Amino acid sequence: MGHIAPLCELVLGTFAALQHTPVRQMGLNRDMHYRAPSIDLWNSIGHKLAPKEFWEGLIDSPGMQTIQISGKRSHSRALRLTVTVQPSVRVQPGVYFGTNEHFEGEEGSARDLMQVLKDHWWSAQEHAKTTAETLLQRLTDAAVS
Repeated sequence: MGHIAPLCELVLGTFAALQHTPVRQMGLNRDMHYRAPSIDLWNSIGHKLAPKEFWEGLIDSPGMQTIQISGKRSHSRALRLTVTVQPSVRVQPGVYFGTNEHFEGEEGSARDLMQVLKDHWWSAQEHAKTTAETLLQRLTDAAVS
């Protein structure tokens, strides 16, 4: 995440200079790719998240492409947290996890949302990583048991 801190500072600096620019929404996002140790484990992740038996007789060879789960994160001002899980396009076999914490500003204030960015950036990044790694561990444990 070494290149992300300067990017955050660039956004803060840009909107400090453009403080009258109306900004109504902001998402704090993180994209992560993890290599699966085997094809069998990679397949089991899809089977656990999107059970194949529901698709029997409807389509042949069903496979999970994208699953999204939305909810709220404790102690976050975000209106919602959305977690996306897909097969990775970067590592094979691999799993992609993406998170988006959606915020809305008060009266379209860039200043308000930049304060949210300052206050929540690192915790959102850490929570995203913890969520992906915990989910991956749970899915791995479920596959081997």
